[in-house]
Amino acid sequence: MSTSPPTGKVDQALNTTRGPALADHVPQVPETEDKLKADAQIVAGKSWSGLRSLVAGGIGGSCSVIVGHPFDLVKVRLQTVEKGVYKNAIDVVRKSIAKDGLARGLYAGVSAPLVGVTPMCMLLFLIYFRVVWIFFFEVNTSLFDI
Repeated sequence: MSTSPPTGKVDQALNTTRGPALADHVPQVPETEDKLKADAQIVAGKSWSGLRSLVAGGIGGSCSVIVGHPFDLVKVRLQTVEKGVYKNAIDVVRKSIAKDGLARGLYAGVSAPLVGVTPMCMLLFLIYFRVVWIFFFEVNTSLFDI
């Protein structure tokens, strides 16, 4: 947001109706075509950054599920079977791969966590990006001011 005093005719007219307290917190109307183009480039840069954070969150969430799911599956199988079926975690992995193959043995039921975790991580990355953008670029604070 712009905190500079209004210089254009439109801004001066609007600020007389808004009052000085509100005038500093409302974006100014661009008076020239160059100023409008500059504002449009800033907005376009922000929107691409948001898209990049969504993609990064989706990739990160998918990778965390793909890496962590076999461990979770082994844990659940150890917790839910009757005593004596498996000796330890290595035995669960060995018997699961022998019975169902590598993909089905270690990644059974992976679709539900992928559908849940991937969008959640996408939103978390986007929210984190926006909060950082607001604090460090729009409010102009530093880490020591927080």
